[in-house]
Amino acid sequence: MRILNWIASAGLAALVPAAVSPAVGQDSKVDLYFPTGEESTSLLMIRAEAPEEVRVGQQFQYAMTVRNIAKAVTLEDIRIRHDGSQYFSIEGSQVGEHPAQGQDGQQARAGQRQDGQQARAGERRQNRDPQGEGIRIGELKPGESKTLRIRAVAEREGTAGVCFRVSYNPTVCLVTRITKPEIQVTKAVPEVADICQPLRFRYTVKNTGTADVRNVVVSDDLPDGLQTEDGKTAVRHEIGELPAGQSKEFTVDLCATRTGRFASRAVAEAGELHARSNNPSTQIVAARLSVRMEGPEAQYLNQPATYRVTVRNEGDGPALDTRLEVDVDPRTRLIRTSRTSLNSVEPRQTDDRTLRWDIGTLEPGEETAVSFTVDLNRVPAEGEADRQGGQDSQGQQAFTFRHVAEVTSRCADAKACADEEIRKSAAASVNREVELVTLPALLLELVDRYDQVPVGENVDYVLTIINQGSGADSNVRLTVTLPDSLEFVRADGMTEAQHDGQRVSFEPIDRLAPGEEARFEVVARANRAGQVSTSAELASDFLRVPAREAEPTVLIGEGVDPRPARNDQGQDRDNSQKNDENTNQGQGGGSN
Repeated sequence: MRILNWIASAGLAALVPAAVSPAVGQDSKVDLYFPTGEESTSLLMIRAEAPEEVRVGQQFQYAMTVRNIAKAVTLEDIRIRHDGSQYFSIEGSQVGEHPAQGQDGQQARAGQRQDGQQARAGERRQNRDPQGEGIRIGELKPGESKTLRIRAVAEREGTAGVCFRVSYNPTVCLVTRITKPEIQVTKAVPEVADICQPLRFRYTVKNTGTADVRNVVVSDDLPDGLQTEDGKTAVRHEIGELPAGQSKEFTVDLCATRTGRFASRAVAEAGELHARSNNPSTQIVAARLSVRMEGPEAQYLNQPATYRVTVRNEGDGPALDTRLEVDVDPRTRLIRTSRTSLNSVEPRQTDDRTLRWDIGTLEPGEETAVSFTVDLNRVPAEGEADRQGGQDSQGQQAFTFRHVAEVTSRCADAKACADEEIRKSAAASVNREVELVTLPALLLELVDRYDQVPVGENVDYVLTIINQGSGADSNVRLTVTLPDSLEFVRADGMTEAQHDGQRVSFEPIDRLAPGEEARFEVVARANRAGQVSTSAELASDFLRVPAREAEPTVLIGEGVDPRPARNDQGQDRDNSQKNDENTNQGQGGGSN
């Protein structure tokens, strides 16, 4: 079959002559652009292909490819009609599909399947009525094409010609993109935060719609107990323009005025658009430190005393940068210190009296302890210690010393908006009042000036009371008892004396300070020869048992041998009597 020419009229028509002969030739094809004949100004391109020659009785096929070459016009109800020929008979036709160029392949294939079903239905009709409504190609979008393949059988020899006509309905569509703006806001907060640390909230706004949004504003009315760093109770942030599919975020630093759980929702607005965030909550916690000091309430001179300091976090938040400082009373002497019981932190001595332990973080419920030992080897001077009264019922003199322990954490020094009470709870201090107990120690001495005194002369006795202790004694009383062989003559001393027969009593001494002494003298006449013993008794507010002292004296008379009689073995005949007279019955006093 040889294609001779193409003719365009009111519809698209093609004249296809062919030679039927015993030989078989090559296929030939031709392109036609409709309706103008120029590709640049046409809507359809028709490409016809047929063999140049077939034999009588031979089945052959010719094809027509229809392509929509318009850029924005869809062609609907495309049909191909052809006239019959006396040289061959048509046995059937089939419409094949080609993917659209530049279109979505899946959408094009769906359309082609639909058109193919319609084409096959048209093919059946065409086979029944070749000169009816024609073979329906259907719809072609811009760039799409379909191929019509017609099967025929050559009936007689000669030059066969057939005319094809193409018809369609051009459709012009106006496309308007319908968009919808949509905004979404989310709020992220820490689950737990310390009241003295910066609190940062993060807000994110996203345009989930298909249109740009302008004048976006995010606001958040903060719950009672939260505020911005400049004291505001609400957050307001202008986002401005937010293109479709994009998001913007910002952060705000807040602070808490009290502990507790806080929650609020952020709101994003842009004109009539309105979105609310989730409702996250933050637990605000705070440390609460306590410190206690345990140890003796009273301390004696030259006796070491150990004190234990315990620090505990009784709050619900960690105490950061915890530091313990102990100021030891400067009038005491530091002997030793310990590490912390938690984490084994060594102390640092910043000066002669201050100890410092850098504890670090103390979690809620945790505690740590340290200890220090001091002593005192001298009694403070009058201006060095606070004196608490005079003597008690036992004659003890008390002085007060003070050890101070202070614990602090980061929150105590932080410039936070938490109230004063919360900041105070991040630190604690304790004073330990220690009483230095001083004790008197009275010593009584009784001596005679001469150990042998002739009868008729005076015997002089000297009595000395010395306070050898660390504390003063009061109401010090001295009594002297003379033997019968002596007669009282006179008495002198720090206080006035009274005598009653053989008993001489001195008025009490109100106060005898440490290191102070009191001297007394008693004079008596020797009336009878022999060995005698003069005794003295010392009492005070401190001495529960009086101290006693005795001094023996030999009184010499004419014709009287003061020496004791001896038995045959040369021993004293009355040892027991002599011992009773010469025994010292209570020399001195001392501390209990």
